[in-house]
Amino acid sequence: MQSFINRAGWVLAAALGVFVVAALAGVVRGGPLDPPGAPGPTLPQVQPRSPIPPVGWNGTFPIVLSQPGSYFLTRNIDMSTPGNAIEISSNDVSLDLNGFRVDGHGSGTEGIAVTSTINNLRVHNGIVRGWSTGISATFSNTAFAQGGDFEDLQISGNSHGGIRADSGSVIRHVTVEANTDWGIYLSDAGNAYYGGLIEDSVVTRNGIGVEVNANNVTLRRCVIDSSINGGVTVAGAFDVVTDNTIQGTNFGAGVTLTGSSNTVARNIFANVAGGAVQNLGSGNRIGPLDGTLAGTQPWSNAGP
Repeated sequence: MQSFINRAGWVLAAALGVFVVAALAGVVRGGPLDPPGAPGPTLPQVQPRSPIPPVGWNGTFPIVLSQPGSYFLTRNIDMSTPGNAIEISSNDVSLDLNGFRVDGHGSGTEGIAVTSTINNLRVHNGIVRGWSTGISATFSNTAFAQGGDFEDLQISGNSHGGIRADSGSVIRHVTVEANTDWGIYLSDAGNAYYGGLIEDSVVTRNGIGVEVNANNVTLRRCVIDSSINGGVTVAGAFDVVTDNTIQGTNFGAGVTLTGSSNTVARNIFANVAGGAVQNLGSGNRIGPLDGTLAGTQPWSNAGP
């Protein structure tokens, strides 16, 4: 009897072992009963870019960018009649000229024009020439771009001005040449204290190289050369003109100050007909002309 009980116990244990193995095999084959979760995050989607001229364009101007988005030129834009080539009336527009030119051939009005009060405009990477004004990103209190960003541009041969931007704008890595009135004009149609930055640019053979008519603007590390009526004029307050090379004016000074509380320091002046700095304002800080940019006056200017 005892041997029978022992044999029955072994049989029961073996049966239980087979059941456990079968159950585990079922789990391995079938996997968990719960459905899988949502897939993990993928790479962010790239914002679609829209071609300029747009698909189906009938050849008429202006080309109007009235919706936020990223736009890019697919060819040169040429006009030979009065009018604007590209008009921008929306916030959050990025316009990549893609290495192409926007050319008015001496007859056009404005190459790229802001026609509403907008924010967050970017224009970069191309050539704008042959207009009355190459890029007009401010005109009145009802049409200006605050927070404009203008980079890697060549702007030339315009009968009025090169680029006109509003306070809060950044202008860098641009070449602006041979514009009749001014090369770069930074004005204030919006908030008077948004400031602005002009840096690392070449401004040559313009009527006036750079005009600043806004507050809290910094002009630095630029070459301003061969200006007919003066290198830089500053009519705002709390502006800083520093670390520039300003040379070769036919008339006028290297820097003319009509505003107040501005700073002119560490610039190099050469061959300026009206002297290095003409101070017609009040409370302006002008580094001395010592010709060395060193010694006891680290913020001094190098004289003409």
